[in-house]
Amino acid sequence: MDVEAVVSVVIQKLTDLLIQESIIFNKATDEVELIRISLRQMQNFLRDAEDKKERDDDVKKWVKEFLAVVYKVEDAIETFVLWRMHIRRIGFSRRHFFIHKKLKAGTDLRNEMKEVKKKIKELDDKWKQSVQKSHHGDPPSPRNEESSNVGPSSYQAEGLTQNQQASSSYSVDEESGIIGFKEVERKLMSRLTDTFDRRRDVISIVGAVGSGKTTLARGIYNSSKIKGHFDCRAWVSASGNLTDVLRSILEQTGNSTVDKESNHREELVKKLRENLKKKRYLVALDDVRRLDVLKDLRDALPKETNCSRVLLTTSNDDVATLANPMRSPYQLKPLEDEDAWNLFLKKVRFQLPDDFQFSDSNILKNAHQKTLAISELKRKVITSCKGLPLAIVVLGGFLSTKSASFQEWSKVLDHPSWQLEGNEVQVSKILALSYNDLPFYLRLCLLYFGRFPKGYEISMRKIQRSWLKEGFVKQSPERAPEAEDMVERYLGELLNREMIQITTRRKDGSDERYCLRGELYDIILPKVKDTGLFDIHGNALDLGTDALSGYQDKGPTQNQQNNPSSVDDESDVIGFRDHNRRLMNRLTHTSYRHNLDVISIVGEVGSGKTTLARGIYNSSEIKGHFNPCAWVSASQNLTDVFRSILEQTDNSTVDKESTQEELVKKLRENLENKRYLVVLDDVQTPDFLTNLLDALPEESKGCRVLLTTSNEDVARLEDPLPYQLKPLKDEDAWNLFMKKVRLPDNVEFSYVEIVELKEKIINRCKGLPLAIVVLGGSLSTKSASYQEWSKVLDHPSWQLEGNESNDVQFSKILALSYNDLPLHLRPCLLYFGLFPKEKKIPVRRLLRLWLAEGFVKQSPAMTPEDMVESYLEELVNRNMIQIKTRRKDGSPKTCLMPGALHDIFLSKAEAIGLLHTHRTILDNETAASPKISFRRVAEHGDIKEYPRKKPSYGKHLRSYLSFNIQTIDMPAKEIGSFLNEVIDRRGFGLLRVLDLEGVYKPKLPENLGKLYHLRFLGLRWTFLDTLPRSVGKLPYLETLDVKHTYISSLPKSIWKMKHLRHLCLNEIRLDMSVQKHHRSLTQLQTLWGLFVDKRSPVKNGLNGIINLRKLGLTYHLDSAQELNEWIARLASLQSLRLRSKDGSGRPSMLELKPLSSLENLTNLYLLGNLHKMPERYEFPPKLTVLTLSISKLEKDPMPILAQLPSLSVLRLLANSYTGKEMECPSEGFIALRILKLWMLEKLEKWTVEEGAMQNLQDLEIRSCHELKELPNKLLNLSNIQEIILTDMPEGFADNVQVDEHKKKIITTRKSPV
Repeated sequence: MDVEAVVSVVIQKLTDLLIQESIIFNKATDEVELIRISLRQMQNFLRDAEDKKERDDDVKKWVKEFLAVVYKVEDAIETFVLWRMHIRRIGFSRRHFFIHKKLKAGTDLRNEMKEVKKKIKELDDKWKQSVQKSHHGDPPSPRNEESSNVGPSSYQAEGLTQNQQASSSYSVDEESGIIGFKEVERKLMSRLTDTFDRRRDVISIVGAVGSGKTTLARGIYNSSKIKGHFDCRAWVSASGNLTDVLRSILEQTGNSTVDKESNHREELVKKLRENLKKKRYLVALDDVRRLDVLKDLRDALPKETNCSRVLLTTSNDDVATLANPMRSPYQLKPLEDEDAWNLFLKKVRFQLPDDFQFSDSNILKNAHQKTLAISELKRKVITSCKGLPLAIVVLGGFLSTKSASFQEWSKVLDHPSWQLEGNEVQVSKILALSYNDLPFYLRLCLLYFGRFPKGYEISMRKIQRSWLKEGFVKQSPERAPEAEDMVERYLGELLNREMIQITTRRKDGSDERYCLRGELYDIILPKVKDTGLFDIHGNALDLGTDALSGYQDKGPTQNQQNNPSSVDDESDVIGFRDHNRRLMNRLTHTSYRHNLDVISIVGEVGSGKTTLARGIYNSSEIKGHFNPCAWVSASQNLTDVFRSILEQTDNSTVDKESTQEELVKKLRENLENKRYLVVLDDVQTPDFLTNLLDALPEESKGCRVLLTTSNEDVARLEDPLPYQLKPLKDEDAWNLFMKKVRLPDNVEFSYVEIVELKEKIINRCKGLPLAIVVLGGSLSTKSASYQEWSKVLDHPSWQLEGNESNDVQFSKILALSYNDLPLHLRPCLLYFGLFPKEKKIPVRRLLRLWLAEGFVKQSPAMTPEDMVESYLEELVNRNMIQIKTRRKDGSPKTCLMPGALHDIFLSKAEAIGLLHTHRTILDNETAASPKISFRRVAEHGDIKEYPRKKPSYGKHLRSYLSFNIQTIDMPAKEIGSFLNEVIDRRGFGLLRVLDLEGVYKPKLPENLGKLYHLRFLGLRWTFLDTLPRSVGKLPYLETLDVKHTYISSLPKSIWKMKHLRHLCLNEIRLDMSVQKHHRSLTQLQTLWGLFVDKRSPVKNGLNGIINLRKLGLTYHLDSAQELNEWIARLASLQSLRLRSKDGSGRPSMLELKPLSSLENLTNLYLLGNLHKMPERYEFPPKLTVLTLSISKLEKDPMPILAQLPSLSVLRLLANSYTGKEMECPSEGFIALRILKLWMLEKLEKWTVEEGAMQNLQDLEIRSCHELKELPNKLLNLSNIQEIILTDMPEGFADNVQVDEHKKKIITTRKSPV
């Protein structure tokens, strides 16, 4: 499966190149596209081949040869593109010398593509022979490279090329931003999310048939803003019978399947009210036609006073008025003429440029006639559609199937039937025309949708199965893949004609569910009855035994929805409680040994050693007993381990220049006279342990070293009685599995099935916690059924060996879980192999690297950043990746791959040339050369002489990451030589990623701009002084990170970077002088570390950047009006840091305007003096995290802040409040979890009223020297978990009057020096 993942990535990259660089390919486009098609077709064989390759040497050789072909294609095409870009860059005077080389490059590409096609044909023949030999018959016949007429929808997996987009660019309606509805959408969104009116509100959208009511409502319903605002949602078609509607609402809001026997309306209403009680719900009722239906539905829903909402659409004015007599309904009017024309152009699938020509343009004699022709078409379209969006989109889809001819289009628009009157009649006529124009095979497919209830969403899987079963798509067993592609093509044609809609997409952007347009249903239903194709009984349809009765076919399973992306509860791991207690006792009781004591945990791979040790390390008891504590991975080199211990125990950054001897000396001085704990994870050799213990002082204060190892000799070296971790007992193993698989309450296994499954799972996992966790994560992605789970547990691979070791069994579970991953997740998982083992990886860094590598598929419904976050979330849900730390708002901050998995997946990735890790010169010289030229290198050691010793290694390099933080300058200088080697081979390089984060002052070559394909340039914490000027010539750069450097300016050409998405600076002023004439950086999502003053104005500069999600800036301005106006326009902003400083760099007056318009802003940091605290309504409505520093507020801010409904984290830092008294009002701070009060120098009295801060968990008070005591009400809060008192007056903690249990949560500390 590894090779299949590589092929998928390469195909995606080729697709992107064909779209982005179609001009460069020119005549070679068709040849490149044919190769892309051939590679995709060969994927059909790969899954079978990879399953067989371990048992069949011929298949193994076939896979290896195919991988070489894939890499050859990638190299040839990317080299050709970069060569052409290189020629473009050189001066005009030199360009003619390169003409013959340009021609040669084109010839070389065509020749290489011919060789590739020949090789693919050979591999195709080999595979057929192999299959024929093994099956003694004819092999399945794949589509070959001549089959270039594959339907466009078959390319969904890797996206559409530019050629395909012209004819098949259907997508989900951009419902939330539909033309002509933006103002109505804004008002509706505001009313739905308004938290001032806490009563249940019924909001109506009323309009004629085809006016866009459902489209507008669905766009709002599916928006991320609405999803985040309501606890639960339901969308139902109100045209069904009331019992079905109530059942559907209950299933969607209750996350469970309702008993089909529950047909009594009263019983359903009772359950619905119980389910929605105390929940903020949204129910969307589509197409409400009758007053009695509305009344019954409204009465069935609880009248909660928690901002719940009911949104309905109707064409009946009386229904709209009755819904809420106190508020006017939203009346959808026909579109204005210009909006109608723009929507038509959008739906007809091409814009009409000034030089547009119809295919029969010879009858139009001059430009004036052509202009008149387009004007006449515009008039006819507007007149025919009467401003009705549905009429417009269906007509656009209909005309898009005709040739672009003035006469053809006029025939349709001049049809006699248009002369009838009435808007509803007009919509019906357009729908009827479109239906009658359908080919016969598509009519049957469309009629199929009519057998389901109105508004019913049908999954792609069900459509494929049913259409093939019904014979709508002809197939033969050996051509089944083509038949499935044909189903996709048929769906694509119906989507193009606007007859059906995509209602939901998967996270990877592919289509998941479809439904018939509601207005078309009434036309289709009689035709369904007339054909006699399907049985219809009353209001319900007889869907047969395979029907997903109720509304079961509704997306992810319950266990997928409930599987959280959170850090494991490591301190309370099932089966480890006794181990936990004994080890804790030995660590904290000095009777064992007063001097330094080494305690070993030993166990096999996957036995839970690290999990147990980390749970103990993170416990409050250990943190309170030892000071300081350090956790290090022993898989690093010894110098890095010393540095890491020193940084963790000294609370400071260690000088990169320090030698190992200097580090040991500092370490001894720092730990002297302290009771310290050092945890060494994954110690593999006795020498490493001996050298490390020699560096630690032998203090007589009960210091401890806790180590984990799989090597019993290492464990016994210093601990004669190591703690042996045995496999879990059967009952503990089963309980851990159940915890990780997270079954829904309503799952139904029989007793016999449970016994059988339990026995299989226990036998497969052999009591190894990591195996149990990974298997649980894998099965959690399946539907919770005996059949589905048995397929995994009875997989043939389990039967390969008899009485095999735990290690073998563990490897099988990992292989099964990996093979079960979707293709797009596999390279993401293997990518973790580039990082040092057990290293915490910043999520920010990892996700941007995945984007730069091209691992993320494009989706019209989600931004790349949202897509890549969903990738990480899925890997975490499958328990293959762990989130190690989270930010205060709960979002993941760092993650890692468990060490046992790292070893296995690193070898997988290296075997297929996906990546290579280089540790030392010795490693490089003694290790066997990789069998395949690798694409990505991670430098964990010294790069000196590396590229020169093996120059071929750098030839195909796409990514270079360095984790070399050695203390001398030489490695950093050698990076420049290495990059020069990469560039000088051809005059440019193929690198997409250059990540040097943490490398001390790397020397970058001046010709860095010749890395034309570079997407990621990471220089954070490098302390560089300057950047090569050529960095501004990197056309595809997406991430530029120079945070924590001394770089003070960027080249002016930065404004030309059209693809730049993330720009992280270090208090840098951008040169705006060239920006007046450029509209660039429009893709920018992150702008952090910007400095703004009068030399870098907002007007004609920053105000052109409007799509930001994260903004952090410092300003020194006489007036911040323009700055505030720009910020107020950043509708997508999620995180904002504003700092105001004077000319000397001291905090100054912060001019702050209301931020209530920033509806997506959740994180706000303000540094600078505020005139007064903003009013509650001036804050962003979803604000979650608020930090104030040097605000110098004289009036208590708590009464206002207490009203913010979503505020979860509040930090009042140095002099943010200068008053003497502070009061938290009753019932205030309903969502607050974390509160920090730092250096409020004048605060003397703090009062917490009854009912305030009921959800507070963590409190930290630092350097509030005048504060006399903690509020009693605060100490009695039921959810409080930790109170940290740092640098508080002596005796402050002693004054706290609480019981002994509560005192355990109070920790006192001194400020770090």
